[in-house]
Amino acid sequence: MPLYRLQFEELLNEVEKVGKKIHGIGELTAYDTKHRIGIALDIPLDGIYMHAGTRKLFGRKITERKLLKCDFPELFNGFSEDEIENMLCEEFDS
Repeated sequence: MPLYRLQFEELLNEVEKVGKKIHGIGELTAYDTKHRIGIALDIPLDGIYMHAGTRKLFGRKITERKLLKCDFPELFNGFSEDEIENMLCEEFDS
């Protein structure tokens, strides 16, 4: 077992640093990239991250970068953070 385990938000910060250097890489692409890397490295989500795909769904402006499961209605209790993020994106896309 490694002495230090990379946290999801740390991974996101690193991907965003690289993404800022590449024209056309935005918030949603950075999130999707770090999410795929996180899956490959077995780094679990530690919340529901607000990005272009999830933030626009809400009628009010979301300023937080990350919401916790407890911030959502009880209806979401049976779902993982990843599943909630996917539902929010799918609702936005439809």
